[in-house]
Amino acid sequence: MQSCAERVKTLLRQYHALKMQVSNNLGGEKLRHEVEFIEKSINALPEKDYEVMLAVFIDKKSVRGLAKSLFLSHNGLRKRIEKITKALMTVYESLFC
Repeated sequence: MQSCAERVKTLLRQYHALKMQVSNNLGGEKLRHEVEFIEKSINALPEKDYEVMLAVFIDKKSVRGLAKSLFLSHNGLRKRIEKITKALMTVYESLFC
């Protein structure tokens, strides 16, 4: 069984497939709530963080390419994504674990 932290990463990486399952009523109530959590969490982020998470996890852009287009270092953007993901993990754990 996945840890809560790994579950958040899976939800982010597989968002489109999981959203499709929920849309087709195949995932159950917990998955529906998890997908809603990801959507609401990303939408509630400050604008720059929202754009980063949307680009990387929803639009599937590469971190390296996104960093270049934003004139940021690859490592700096990676650390920013980790920070946002850790915050999501904390909230997820309080709701689902």
